[in-house]
Amino acid sequence: MGKLTKIVGAAGAVAAGVLLSKKENRDIVKQEVKQAMNDPKGYSTKLLDKALRRRNKPESELGMPKDPQDAKMVSEGALTSVNYYNKRQEEEKQTAQ
Repeated sequence: MGKLTKIVGAAGAVAAGVLLSKKENRDIVKQEVKQAMNDPKGYSTKLLDKALRRRNKPESELGMPKDPQDAKMVSEGALTSVNYYNKRQEEEKQTAQ
């Protein structure tokens, strides 16, 4: 095994450990595994449908900014626009209450 494979494997193990440290996450994983074991074809179809629905949703429904330039920056991972968008969302929530 190469170094990269070992590093990726270790990182995956750490990520899984962190994710599964919360009981509610463990319960969700157990439920998903149980569904997959009971009906593998149905489960894979459900996941594919869910992915396609998410892919076909407009960006505004996915929590993306409505401004096309901001949405593009957020989708590319620009942290400045993400932080700005999150701050704006918090301000809108506070003014709505």
